[in-house]
Amino acid sequence: MKSLSWIMLVYLNCVFPSFGQAPDTLWTKLYGGVDNEKGTALFQTSDGGFIITGFTYSYSLGQNDLWLIKTDSFGDTSWTRTFGDSTAQWGGSVQQTSDGGYIIGGSTWSHGSSKFDSRPWLLKTDSWGSKIWDSTYNNSGLPDLCRDAQMTSDGGYIATGIWGRNVPGCFGCGGLMLLKVDSNGKQIWRKEYSSGDYNEGYSVKQTYDGGYVVVGGSDDGGNEGSLWLLKTDVSGDTTWTKKYGGLGFDCGFEIQQTKDGGYIMVGEYGSTFSYDYDLWLLKTNSFGDTLWTKTFGGYGNDEGYSVDCTSDGGYIICGCNQHFILGLDDFWIIKTDSTGSMEWDKILGGLNWDWGESIQQTADGGYIAVGVTESFGAGGMDVWLIKLGSQPTLSSNEQIAPTFYTLHQNYPNPFNPSTKISWQSPVRSWQTIKVFDVLGNEIATLVNEDIETGYHSVEFDASNLPSGVYIYRITADDFVETKKMLLLR
Repeated sequence: MKSLSWIMLVYLNCVFPSFGQAPDTLWTKLYGGVDNEKGTALFQTSDGGFIITGFTYSYSLGQNDLWLIKTDSFGDTSWTRTFGDSTAQWGGSVQQTSDGGYIIGGSTWSHGSSKFDSRPWLLKTDSWGSKIWDSTYNNSGLPDLCRDAQMTSDGGYIATGIWGRNVPGCFGCGGLMLLKVDSNGKQIWRKEYSSGDYNEGYSVKQTYDGGYVVVGGSDDGGNEGSLWLLKTDVSGDTTWTKKYGGLGFDCGFEIQQTKDGGYIMVGEYGSTFSYDYDLWLLKTNSFGDTLWTKTFGGYGNDEGYSVDCTSDGGYIICGCNQHFILGLDDFWIIKTDSTGSMEWDKILGGLNWDWGESIQQTADGGYIAVGVTESFGAGGMDVWLIKLGSQPTLSSNEQIAPTFYTLHQNYPNPFNPSTKISWQSPVRSWQTIKVFDVLGNEIATLVNEDIETGYHSVEFDASNLPSGVYIYRITADDFVETKKMLLLR
């Protein structure tokens, strides 16, 4: 029998499902100290580097500050800035502006002593992170939050979030908020929208017609909630709204307008049979009519927090994948084609909580993602920046010889009763692939022979086995890799 620690390490290899080889991780970087730091948003800058926002928290001071990190193209820190006072502040979005500086959308609690007294906060800096102006906004007389701020074609900014958040004893408080300001942060207009008991905007974009589209969530009462899509004109007046979802809690966290004028949204789908969350990808036309939806995940809560349109017409997503055994989240990156079908996925993490918050395709065709790790770093939560290469395109009759050993995730997974296991070999060598149960007992030997350089696969038939988790492991030269698969009858 294998030790419990060996089994726990095996669980860390869980991926559901994977359809192709993910690109290599080129590098990762950690930012933070012994307290808590979080990266919530990023943007590739004109010099090829990256700008990151989030927060840094000091336990000794009891203080939460908005944090801005500028890196070069390899993730090495160029400079950092903190903004705040003795209360709490955090950044939710960041973009580089036309003057080379940055606009950050966030929230601050600096205008009152109550934890409920929050306000939307926009902060404009120069290219070195020095503040040019900042402004807070509060017209509802109730606590407000800003989740996202974006540049607009007139040189100003549009922000979304929530008004009336967490008001004690206030039933029905909490609505989606949209805020338009000029280039100097002066408010032009502010609109509030409600549909249900509680509503919130998470992501806003200016649309091709000059108006705005916002995605978020709407609590419909009881145990129900819907992903809510709101379209407005240039003045913030409602053009149309749509709700999507089932009988559970569903929500959208980011939206992008696609080349066809429609929209791609990512979030969480809580209307599953098991009542766990699945990562949810939803594509609509320009009127919000559903073209297709896809869910990704297994047992446990899996969520998507960010989506970007890729140069090949597909989508790149990041969020979290939860182990249904350990109950911990891992940083999850998924690449799909134009129809939402998964092309590959990649899970990164350790023995604690890790998750992705924001992702973009980079100018070199690869991907950059930021999030949080509790598994690595100096302690507590740290900002985690991950750079992936681009996925090579191979024709049907031409394949690049592999340069390293890799064991791929089986497909399909979960499966019944058979599944395919694929791997690649950079050199000819004697290779074995064996299957074990979770106690380490050997179930089957699928490969035990001299294997040529190249890409290979083998079928595993589990017709005579009961449902459950099984482990498969490859040994080749000094290379050993293990992954998990799930048989469901």
